[in-house]
Amino acid sequence: MKKLSVIYSFRNEEKVISELIARTVSSLVGIGLDYEIIFVDDCSTDKSEEKILNERHKNNRIKLIKMKSRFGQMPCIVAGLKYSSGDAVIFLDSDLQDPPELFPRLVEEYNRGFDVVHTIRTKRLGESHLKMLLTKVAYKLIRVTSKLNVHENAGDFKLISRSVVNDILLLTEEEPFLRTLIPWMNSNSSVVYYDREPRFDGVTHFSFWGLNPFETFFIGLTSFSTFFLYLPFIFLLIFTVLSVVLILIYGFSPVLFLTSLGFIFVLFSLGIMGAYLARVNRQSKNRPLYIVREEIGFNEI
Repeated sequence: MKKLSVIYSFRNEEKVISELIARTVSSLVGIGLDYEIIFVDDCSTDKSEEKILNERHKNNRIKLIKMKSRFGQMPCIVAGLKYSSGDAVIFLDSDLQDPPELFPRLVEEYNRGFDVVHTIRTKRLGESHLKMLLTKVAYKLIRVTSKLNVHENAGDFKLISRSVVNDILLLTEEEPFLRTLIPWMNSNSSVVYYDREPRFDGVTHFSFWGLNPFETFFIGLTSFSTFFLYLPFIFLLIFTVLSVVLILIYGFSPVLFLTSLGFIFVLFSLGIMGAYLARVNRQSKNRPLYIVREEIGFNEI
């Protein structure tokens, strides 16, 4: 490897930018490779851009992509991948919960011949037990229904080779879910374990009870599995058989209760089907994944 690209998708991270860049540069210089640091700004309204440009005056390997509108984390990462020029690319969150000091270990695994290096969080400090439990259930559900080897507690902190980057850029999905897409397209992978720290400063932009975690969960769930499309039929068979059995044994009242419960499950199943149809609807519009307003630091001689 001659050059390494690092991608940070962010929005309103002025409180962490300086520390993030300092630790990133320190880690990259220690590796001894040529590098570039690509920041993809998802329409920040604070002084994040100003801080990045100030740092760029000191280090022209720092580059900036500014989006025209808010497109979300995954489209911003894909934009960073398209503009990257490294032989390998690392992408991760910009809040310093994922430590840049881990970069040398990822590069070491790449040098051993792996195209993908996942990071797996052994501890997630500063996060609630409820969130941890629900996250574990979500990973297991995605893994079982999609039949993909998706590592539990492996988030959006990975190293991927240039060949994997090129494969990702061939995709035309409206909502690319890289946590499942990367294991699907490449099995030549390794893992690095680490303890995830609490957020360095500021407040998270991904509230657990907000839309983002649940939307992300359903995107991941529907990306590679059609299992839930069959749930209404499965529930229909189960509750039909149980209703007949209860009629023969207990009479009418339990059947009424069971029928009500069955309607609840069917409605839940229809909701899941709605999630699939929503993805089909968005994909059918064939809109661009992102639109760049400005790029700074690219194509320099």
